[in-house]
Amino acid sequence: SSFFVPKLSIHCFRALGVFGSCEVKNHSKHRVMEYLAATVSAAQSLLGALQSSELKELCSVWEYESELEKLECTMKTIKAMLLDAESKQEQGELSNEAQSWVDQLKLSVYDADDLLDEFTTIAEQKQRRAKEMKGDCLGQKVRRFFSFDNPLLVALRLSQGVKEIRNKLDSIDHDYNRFGFKLDHQPIRRRRQETCSYVHEPNIVGREGDQEKVVGMLLDPNVQQSVSCLSIVGIGGLGKTTLAQLVYNDPRIKENFPLRVWTCVSDQDLKHLDVKATLCKILQSATGENCEYPALDPLVKRLRELLEGKKYLLVLDDLWNENRRKWHELVQYLMTDVRGTCILVTTPPEETATIVEDEHIYKLKGLTEEDSWRLFEMTAFGERYVRQDASDKVEIGRDIVKRCANVPLAIRVVGTLLYGQGTDKWLRFRKTELGRLKDEKDEGIGPILKFSYDHLDPPLKACFSYCALFPKDHVINKEMLISLWMAQDYIASQEGQSVEDVGEEYFSILLKRCFFQDVKKDRFGEIISCKIHDLMHDIAQEVSGEEVCTVNFTEGSLHNKTRHISFSCTDGSRDFQFKKTKIRTCIPIPYWIGISASAVDMLLRNWKCLRVLDLGRIVVQSLPSELVTLLHLRYLDLSYNSELKLLPNSFSKLLKLQTLSLQNCHSLKELPEDLPELAKLRVLDIMGCSTINSMPKGLGKLTNLNKMPLFVAGDKFADSERSIVYQMEELKALTNLKGSLRIEIRENAKYAKADVKEGGYVKNKQHLNCLDLQFFGNGFSKMTKDEEGLLLEDLQPPCNLREFTLWDYGGMSMPSWAKEVDLATFPPNLVKLKLVLCSGWQHLPSLRKLRNLKSLEVWHLDDLEYIENKSSKAIISDGVSASDLIALFPPLQELALGGLDKLKGWWRDDDDDIIACHNNEGQQHLSFPSLSKLTMQGCPNFTCV
Repeated sequence: SSFFVPKLSIHCFRALGVFGSCEVKNHSKHRVMEYLAATVSAAQSLLGALQSSELKELCSVWEYESELEKLECTMKTIKAMLLDAESKQEQGELSNEAQSWVDQLKLSVYDADDLLDEFTTIAEQKQRRAKEMKGDCLGQKVRRFFSFDNPLLVALRLSQGVKEIRNKLDSIDHDYNRFGFKLDHQPIRRRRQETCSYVHEPNIVGREGDQEKVVGMLLDPNVQQSVSCLSIVGIGGLGKTTLAQLVYNDPRIKENFPLRVWTCVSDQDLKHLDVKATLCKILQSATGENCEYPALDPLVKRLRELLEGKKYLLVLDDLWNENRRKWHELVQYLMTDVRGTCILVTTPPEETATIVEDEHIYKLKGLTEEDSWRLFEMTAFGERYVRQDASDKVEIGRDIVKRCANVPLAIRVVGTLLYGQGTDKWLRFRKTELGRLKDEKDEGIGPILKFSYDHLDPPLKACFSYCALFPKDHVINKEMLISLWMAQDYIASQEGQSVEDVGEEYFSILLKRCFFQDVKKDRFGEIISCKIHDLMHDIAQEVSGEEVCTVNFTEGSLHNKTRHISFSCTDGSRDFQFKKTKIRTCIPIPYWIGISASAVDMLLRNWKCLRVLDLGRIVVQSLPSELVTLLHLRYLDLSYNSELKLLPNSFSKLLKLQTLSLQNCHSLKELPEDLPELAKLRVLDIMGCSTINSMPKGLGKLTNLNKMPLFVAGDKFADSERSIVYQMEELKALTNLKGSLRIEIRENAKYAKADVKEGGYVKNKQHLNCLDLQFFGNGFSKMTKDEEGLLLEDLQPPCNLREFTLWDYGGMSMPSWAKEVDLATFPPNLVKLKLVLCSGWQHLPSLRKLRNLKSLEVWHLDDLEYIENKSSKAIISDGVSASDLIALFPPLQELALGGLDKLKGWWRDDDDDIIACHNNEGQQHLSFPSLSKLTMQGCPNFTCV
């Protein structure tokens, strides 16, 4: 069978040239040793497939359940062995022979995973066809029986395949003992080098400013706690320990802290702080005594005697801890009644710093470019060099320093290696991966940075290594990254949490452990993108090996181990030859340039194992039918295809599909009718598809959808008179939607509510942040004003909404949930409100209770005469004192009023006229204390605010 490799003890596969013409950016010239995290995830995915009800049902047709059970046992053995092999790999204890054997095992696991994934897809298709067959005529059933997809023939094929997989993998049981692999694997935690308080200051460059800031924080006279904590965080090699040493030996610190204790806790377990062992180390560091206390109580008593009545500084260097309870237990034994006592912690993961104390974190950054070069000069040239004598090396050196990403340890290691070397070696360093560099003492930046990777759990290792797909300095969209992780089955499901929520946790952990940096946030403070530090990117490339590659369209070939590629696209991609391979990920960076339709067709015919496919910005009117044969596909991006008009028929064959992006496909006329059959779909993005007039019938079945930025309500037939009420009922069923939702009501929409007793189409979506309602008003809509009023009444926003926008509403009345803003029905946490082209309103909803409103925009409300429907006197009579009026809209930062010809003022007076500013008590008090931006245009009758 083509699915399987030979016995695992044979020689390694030779690299297969699967590309006609391409260049693979190899991560090193020596033998690449991929790490096993992604393979462990594949093994876990395979175990999940073996436990699926669909596959069990299919195999039961031929009574092969026992084969599944045996294969499941084999896979559990393999997973345990892979974990042990990875641990040995990290420790450098894997022989070349064992590594070759593991390489073959990896290929077998991937092949088995692909085959089982295909099996489960076909099993799901079988179940769906079984439902469709009910009511079929005899002729249809006969034709289906003799087709290739006959369920009985499929079951026979798959059952035999399962048996063959097991036979191939069973040979592992006979070989793994030969290499000393253990099945009861326990992670081996590599210990870090111990540190001390001594520092040779003349060798330190560029940390004077950081030293001043940290000393200032420790000596802050406003500190109220008896014991305060400060954490220094940052990636390995930045100099956290060095900064702590500088602070520890600062004369001002010596003067203010009679007792100073330096304790290195680098030998501790990373997840759980050993309180007793840490207390012992503190006592030993402070007194020089041997700490031999069999019980905790005498140890604490001795330590309390030492600390009682003293103001002290305790440095805990290289602390890793994920257990808040253990930290608080440690601190309680260190409490003193002397105000100003401090604990200074250095730690790579920010999550440890958060556990120590959220508010007191010092994030250490890289050196400035000037200081980076100064440090490089000291180490690479020596202190006595003359720049003119080394002019040929200076330009090369500056390029090398840039690649060190301002990390002192990287600069120092590179400088040490280049010291006294010729220009030719300097030139070679321009292309060297700095994460792999070591000096003559076998020390370097790579092992320090990789230490953080080694102590990640397997799913997190797989997620991080996958990031090698992206080039250095690339801005990575967080939502897209999590979707890509999902597509590779890297995210382990947890009870009570959605897979997206677990993905968010993974991202947060990697961010706090300094794998990601340069995050950008949206207006709600949510992270939307990040970058990978250049040196961390080197680590990602090292651990992913040949499984992840960046491809250029020049001479070269792709290794048979490669599963994920990103294309660095140029015009040379037009007639690229996509030969058969088992690639799982194919994405362009930044997007396809000039790729031909024939090349796309070849890609779809030959790359059948794809799970992630990005065909954004290609120029085609339709896609080949081969697209729906990609049974493994989970992520499909077709966005910005401006000429794409139709998607292939039988789209529902892509049963594994989780993400479908069709952004800005301006010519796309409709979505496939069978789209609602994709039960696993979680993201559907049609934002910018302006020619789509309706959503497919049955969309409400997609209850796993959590992101759908645009919902279109209308009819694909322009002259239709059918009501959209049933489309809105479909929307109502999608209760898991998150983020932003825009509802566009097309001009041919009608809303007859005779058959429906209640609306509530949106208010049940408690995870939405933004809601944008766009009617097709201004006299062009088929919907009557009364129908628009009924529809808006039924589109009451959810209570957790942060932003609300209403466009082109032609109804004459406000909905009941907005007339008198009641925080029981109107979103109390609303931050932004925007109203555009809403005719028939003489005043706005009463907004006084929206205490969080920061932005208010009102545009082209032709009939608007005043903002408030009451006078200031009436408001006071309602229980709001005149002195409290000044507090109206205290957080409002932006106010925009435009195209409001009839607007006269803010409040209406009792006699129905707008009160003049000079004699209005309420207007005297009205103010916007936080207002920073005011826009007013086209308001000729508005005389005062």
